[in-house]
Amino acid sequence: SSVKVGRGWKGGVVSLPVDSLTKQLLAVGQTGSGKTTLFYNLMSEIDDLDIPFWAFDLKQDYRHLVKSEEVDDVLVLPVEKFRFNPLKPPPGVEPGDWYSTFMEVFCDSQGLLGGSDRFLDEQLHQFHNQNSGQPTLLDLKNYIQDQSVAPHRRQFQDRIRTTIGRLYRDAPHTFTVQQGYDLEELLQRNVVFEFEGLKSTTANFLMEILIGWIYEYRKAQNHRGD
Repeated sequence: SSVKVGRGWKGGVVSLPVDSLTKQLLAVGQTGSGKTTLFYNLMSEIDDLDIPFWAFDLKQDYRHLVKSEEVDDVLVLPVEKFRFNPLKPPPGVEPGDWYSTFMEVFCDSQGLLGGSDRFLDEQLHQFHNQNSGQPTLLDLKNYIQDQSVAPHRRQFQDRIRTTIGRLYRDAPHTFTVQQGYDLEELLQRNVVFEFEGLKSTTANFLMEILIGWIYEYRKAQNHRGD
């Protein structure tokens, strides 16, 4: 089966095989060329097939889908209402493995290179060994802040601590929980995550870590390719 996404420049219907929905699609074009309409069409088509979608919305382009007759049961989550603990691993994923994913996403989205990634990797694994419960991002910030490190490594310590603090200031309600939303449940729904107003580094972190969560979850549950 396939989904119709629009018409080509000669007027013919353009479709995508359903099997290709697990692959990547890049839509590029100047303002007004129809990129958003393309995704509206795609959302409507896959909703008709009972395939749920997530949308990361930076400009409130998709909140009107709540009232749309084309798409059913859309949950809109503004960032001030979204609760998420990025240190909580997906079901079936070992905490140590998830911390490695978190480290890569955190450093990439925040532009932390030149030793910060290695420093954070070391701190995360020591932090993991000393925590039996479910820690939060604030717990990690406090842990790193309290560590005694060599003078030549204090720049990495300060950089990580400051960056985590910036995430907290930019999204003060999102990261303050141990559990947060049940992402397994959200994967069964059409969800629009609204990240309007966030700094680009915070929005990038949230988008990347949520995609990383889905990837690691699907891999652990042997869902890849479904």
